[in-house]
Amino acid sequence: MQLVFDISMIAGWDRATVGIVRVERELARRARDFCSAEVVFSHFDRRHGRFLALPNKIANEVIEGHLTITGGEPAPAGQHVAALRRLVRLLRDPRGSTASVLDRLNIRAPGIASAKSLTPDRVASYLNALLGSESSLRSAGKESPWQHRENRRISLQRAGAMPLPLSAEHTVISCAIDILFKPLSAIYALKRRGKFKYVGFCHDLIPLRFPQFVPADFLPKSQGYFSDLFWTTDLLFTSSLYVERDIAQFCIANGIPQIAMARLRPGADLPERATKPAIDIEPGGFILYVSSLERRKNHRFAYEVWRRIRQTSLAQKPVKMVLAGETTGQMPEAIDLMTRDPVTAGSVTVLGNVPDGQLRWLYDNARFCIHPSIAEGYGIPIGEALAAGKVCVCSTAEAIVEQFGEYAPCIPVEKSDEWVSLLSALLLDDSLLKSLERKVIDRYRAPSWDDCARQVFGTVQQMA
Repeated sequence: MQLVFDISMIAGWDRATVGIVRVERELARRARDFCSAEVVFSHFDRRHGRFLALPNKIANEVIEGHLTITGGEPAPAGQHVAALRRLVRLLRDPRGSTASVLDRLNIRAPGIASAKSLTPDRVASYLNALLGSESSLRSAGKESPWQHRENRRISLQRAGAMPLPLSAEHTVISCAIDILFKPLSAIYALKRRGKFKYVGFCHDLIPLRFPQFVPADFLPKSQGYFSDLFWTTDLLFTSSLYVERDIAQFCIANGIPQIAMARLRPGADLPERATKPAIDIEPGGFILYVSSLERRKNHRFAYEVWRRIRQTSLAQKPVKMVLAGETTGQMPEAIDLMTRDPVTAGSVTVLGNVPDGQLRWLYDNARFCIHPSIAEGYGIPIGEALAAGKVCVCSTAEAIVEQFGEYAPCIPVEKSDEWVSLLSALLLDDSLLKSLERKVIDRYRAPSWDDCARQVFGTVQQMA
């Protein structure tokens, strides 16, 4: 077996490591240490619909976050015209079903049996597969929002990447959300020709379970993406039983055969070297919420609880709330409220995304942490907080309770009085805080990224 570890996601990421990006980066760092098979790192070339093998030097720089790869973008929209005309002619042919038409194009999408299932976005994806490229016709030519111009960059053409012919001897592993980085329709077509195995990751089904928290332009693609993912993968990694149940229910509802799944526990270890952020906070003088700044993370609730606390005698206590996390396009209104409200202004610090060394310092020096998120597939920051020996007051989102309910106080977000009461007590009562910290230290066994890598690559090699 030869393992092809695709690093297209981290190749286009030039910010501090977060969430799913961390999973791909940490596993890539350990792939050659924990996989006995030969490992090749790849980048998916969306323009030509193929995997490219990256030179070791380039791959190593990408994995360590020193290099961003650009290029391999979809073909210009005008190049889709011929393929569009061909598809329209075939779809109008009364002699065959939609599924047979797509099969004749060698881009058959399993589960597509009628024209009703062909949304404009899916049609665009299949057209791109014909051309060996990807992405919606609507977005052709736009720069990827995941790429920024701050780090050292190199084009895919200059990276020395070579076409990677795939066969039954290969197993491709992708930790990314492929809807953003690789077209599953094209990968499915490659699989039909090359007979290789494909290992995917599904971190959650939040776009389907909680569509109100997902950008509107992302929603139409979600149903098709998850369907394509579950048809394409030979083995699917998840991080909680909660997500596995969601996947099983989705597959039953959409006529998708049962798929092989394995569960992983993301690591919770951060670099040993801690660096204090350049802000005015003192050790033990702040509570910490680490999460991306998006609606489902419930910063509005955190604001309301913090506002009530600041209206008590605790307003005289020199303690702050620090928010650290990746800024998305959904910057919640709550952040604006926190920083402008006279009751909370001056007691809230919004850091955005921070490097790992600063994140380590924040965990080590926070008085305690909170995580009132409405929906999670796992909750990596909770594990990191517990690994640092900190109390983390959490919501009762299903995956959070499953993974951390034994170690962290979990309170429904509907019970704001209980949140205010417990957070106030933890700010005032050192003995209560120490007793809860002792429970965390004594009982929580934090998984390391080495543990995670050992589990993932061992399972993949058993499959092969």
